[in-house]
Amino acid sequence: MEPPRAEPPRMEPPRHEPPREPPPAAAASPARGVEPVRHETPIRMAEPPTAPAPRTHEPGSLGPLEMMLEEPGVLEIVCEGPSRISVDRGTGLVGANAKFATEPALTGAVARLFAMAGATLPRDQGGVFEATMPDGTHVLAVMPPVAVGGPYLEIRRLGRPAVPGESLVSQGVLSADMLQTLRSAVAVRRNVIVLGPSDAGVSAIVSVLVSAIHADERVATIEASPEIALPVGRAIRLVGGAGGLAGLLRGAAGIRTDRLVIDGVHGPELRAAMVLLATRSGGGILGIRAYAPGPTLLQLEALGALGGAVDGLAALVGSVAHVVVRMGRGSDGVRRVESISEIGNEGLVELFEHGDQGVASTGQSA
Repeated sequence: MEPPRAEPPRMEPPRHEPPREPPPAAAASPARGVEPVRHETPIRMAEPPTAPAPRTHEPGSLGPLEMMLEEPGVLEIVCEGPSRISVDRGTGLVGANAKFATEPALTGAVARLFAMAGATLPRDQGGVFEATMPDGTHVLAVMPPVAVGGPYLEIRRLGRPAVPGESLVSQGVLSADMLQTLRSAVAVRRNVIVLGPSDAGVSAIVSVLVSAIHADERVATIEASPEIALPVGRAIRLVGGAGGLAGLLRGAAGIRTDRLVIDGVHGPELRAAMVLLATRSGGGILGIRAYAPGPTLLQLEALGALGGAVDGLAALVGSVAHVVVRMGRGSDGVRRVESISEIGNEGLVELFEHGDQGVASTGQSA
């Protein structure tokens, strides 16, 4: 007899078990004998946002000035030592939330600015130094020991916005009649001279006069520093900077332009500026920095005499200065037009003057 054959094992289909349900969340109080789940990284509560870390700068960089110079709206930057920086964005200087870490850092930034302007800042030598950047930006630095509180730095950029003449009227700088008289003088191509101390708003009045020039005329300016608000696209701008205006005045005789504007003249430069205006057909504007408490004509003659011989000086002044605006500051510190005069064949005639009762017209006409 044959042994019984073993039957092969039966193949059963695989059983598909339903997915296991995730274990229920641990109860607040785990059962006895069961260890609670421990987290390797502790859970932190949300923290309040913190201010970003101050921007660091490489040695020799411009420090906090870099971002300010990249901002189109910045017109002027003033550093009074490393920890006091002010910025003018068109409404006057206001404090900036920035500073240099140390005085040497500010000194390095000043040196780099002068290097960018193609000039060298003398080391370990105090004094006042000026330079002009390729784009016309004017840089002035006063270095220790002349500057006691650390380096003093001014950066003035081009593109200063014009202040409307009506705004100056509302501020009390001049009256509406004065403004109309000056605009009429520009329209008929009279040479207008604006004379006053450096802090009396001479450039503001010069800018108002420039804005009255007809839009079809081209303007050339010669400035000690970029102060005048100019019309875009029709102006030739020359800035003297550290070299002063003497060289520019000599070279500007060949510039072909409809109007010539000279601003920031003082001392010996006045005679050269008058000679240059005398070669033009009229309509020039001249801004002079000088204290002028007395009769305007005598002041102009005295200032012009500083430039050389006095021969024919009175005739030169009389031929160039048609209308003279004298600026000043009152006891309250407000800058204003002290007087407007006309110089003609009969000499000096006062058109407007500022007295104890304010601005008064003399009844004369330009």
